[in-house]
Amino acid sequence: SDHDLFITTTIGVALYPNDGESPKSLIESSRSAQKQAKANVGKNNYQFFSKEINEKVVDQMQLELEIHTAIEERQFNMFYQPKLDVGTDSVLGAEALIRWEHPTKGMISPDDFIPVAEKTGLIVQIGKWCLRTACKQAKLLLEQGVPDSLRIAVNVSAVEFAEKDFVKTVVEILKETGLQARHLEVEITETTVMNDLDESRKIIDDLRYQGVTVALDDFGTGYSSFNYLGKLNLDVLKLDRKFLSEAMGNERSRTLYAGIVAMAHEIKLKVVAEGVETQTEYNYVNSLNVSEIQGYLLSKPIDASRMTTFLLAPESRDFLAN
Repeated sequence: SDHDLFITTTIGVALYPNDGESPKSLIESSRSAQKQAKANVGKNNYQFFSKEINEKVVDQMQLELEIHTAIEERQFNMFYQPKLDVGTDSVLGAEALIRWEHPTKGMISPDDFIPVAEKTGLIVQIGKWCLRTACKQAKLLLEQGVPDSLRIAVNVSAVEFAEKDFVKTVVEILKETGLQARHLEVEITETTVMNDLDESRKIIDDLRYQGVTVALDDFGTGYSSFNYLGKLNLDVLKLDRKFLSEAMGNERSRTLYAGIVAMAHEIKLKVVAEGVETQTEYNYVNSLNVSEIQGYLLSKPIDASRMTTFLLAPESRDFLAN
């Protein structure tokens, strides 16, 4: 119809008989190879099936099944990493972090199971559990006498954030748990925002309208575009721990880190310095007037019981990794 089309092709190749002895098994092997080709470089390339690819596919399938079981058998647990308000030198909040204690494999890193959960859509179910659990814990802490300024941060994946009823889900869980919206902070990443900037802006505005704090997490590891920071009504900017490590390593990175903090202050964003592990790092970020710090200098992630003690009994805190 008088239009030029420019197409690409991604091919997975399987060879008889090593990669399969039946049409069905060959097609399955070629599909696995094609998925690997897309994962490796994106589009417009090819990949031959291999033993390594097969093992990876089998491992991911097994992990997917085990995630289903983990959800059903409640194998997930929530840990909390406290955050220190630098201005008042008091702990006013924490980031909720999911942990999976597998009955036979032990602790499985979120870096291993979260990507699989995202690909399969299971992350939506897991995310609701995380949000509900963190809100229940925050409500309990407030009832036990933690200062009313408490704020619990919950990570939200791009898949969850893109759900049509995401804001509605957040509101329903807040109502169900009895937690006021001002005690909840939703953390999203740069890549989540960049998927659809206009839609992201709308969701962020809707969350803030409800009274929920919105933070941009891991700034400095993704696109790190200053342009969209001015287009989004964010409350908090979290600087990734790797960014701080680099800043302590050379003057150029240190200048860049300081510049980002200054820029965030100019557009009225609170700044959280992640990964503060030493007194030297604390002194540096404190000199930049960051709002909060998070890291092993204050505390490693701890379970709900220890988190309660940490907040209610300041004399029990150990500000070094333990």
